[in-house]
Amino acid sequence: MRQLLKKLTPPTTTILFGTFFTRTAFFMSTPFLSIYLTSVLHIPLPQTGMVLSAFPLIIVLLSGFIGNFTDKLALRSALVFVAFFWGIVFVLFYFATTFWQFLLLNSLNGCCYAFFEPAAKKVLSLETAPDQRLMVYNIRYMGINLGGFLGPLLSQLFHIQQSLFAYLPLGICYILYSFVLLRTLAKPAPKIAIKKLTQPKTVRWRLVLADFPFIFLLIGVAFSYFGYSQFNSTLAQYLSLAPFLTDGSQTYAYIISFNSACILLLQFIILRLTQTLSATTILIVSNLLLGFSVLLCGIMTTIWGFILIALVYSLGELLLGSRFDTVVDSMAGEELKGMYFGFAELIKTGSVFGPIIGAYLLDSLGIEKGGMIFFILGLITLWGSFFLFLTKKKAV
Repeated sequence: MRQLLKKLTPPTTTILFGTFFTRTAFFMSTPFLSIYLTSVLHIPLPQTGMVLSAFPLIIVLLSGFIGNFTDKLALRSALVFVAFFWGIVFVLFYFATTFWQFLLLNSLNGCCYAFFEPAAKKVLSLETAPDQRLMVYNIRYMGINLGGFLGPLLSQLFHIQQSLFAYLPLGICYILYSFVLLRTLAKPAPKIAIKKLTQPKTVRWRLVLADFPFIFLLIGVAFSYFGYSQFNSTLAQYLSLAPFLTDGSQTYAYIISFNSACILLLQFIILRLTQTLSATTILIVSNLLLGFSVLLCGIMTTIWGFILIALVYSLGELLLGSRFDTVVDSMAGEELKGMYFGFAELIKTGSVFGPIIGAYLLDSLGIEKGGMIFFILGLITLWGSFFLFLTKKKAV
């Protein structure tokens, strides 16, 4: 890996390091938004679920259009402008006080993500040799999880998990990141120069939509994201209200940090152990682990029980995060990378319905029915394995 780091181009290095710093600030704030909305502002659970779902919903609605746009847009302009605007959106979170303000801001948050992520992944792909992309995507994933480990701990250290103060450093980080990108990408390398697309837009859309292994892959992983989203929404609300814990918010902060620590410690070990397995097999195992971790949430009543759940969940998330971007990259032709990475954001459909359904079940069944609530959510998650099996069958 040391040799690979020496070969990284400035744009690649900037995106990888920027990912770490911005995600650290991100995990200081965003995972605790649902707790703040319900515990501090006393916004009802269904409305809180709508706020949380606005982010992935916008991503899903824009996914195909943004992917096509990314294939034609100057990557420098997309990355710099969106990072700057994104920073402003996060700063405005600090001043929000009403349901509608949070709904609007989280929708804008989704717009920025939908533009920025496909462009950043396309830069990583075009700036990296094919045999090195798996490792580069995993380094990026490591940066995300290092931020996920430090962010909640910093939030706990400064006692800001039930406030919006952390959104200020988050916004400032993204604004500074935009200036770093402006400098780094001032003279774009030939590799990320825009290529003239030879196929009409309608043909490119048909090529992607006719790729059935890719479509089944997206459906299957969307169910995995449904389960994944429960740990950022329903579980946070459940623990903050649970009578069997003295400080549910603190327990949740520990779970997030433990989750990221597990991934950091195990990431490259698991990557080496699973090299001989097919990517779809790995994604099926990931879905099973995520589904069973959700099922267990309604059974455990101690912090050690939830630490065990976090371990199972971490393994599922690790297998998903270490392979999905690489699979999408391998399926996409050179001219369609932006389109494929854009469509890949359709997996966030699971994150749209996850918080809404979880909040509805909590509100209608009540906190005392936690076992039934998470049993239902876990069964829904496990449906993803069926579609991932179809992906494997079609791919073969």
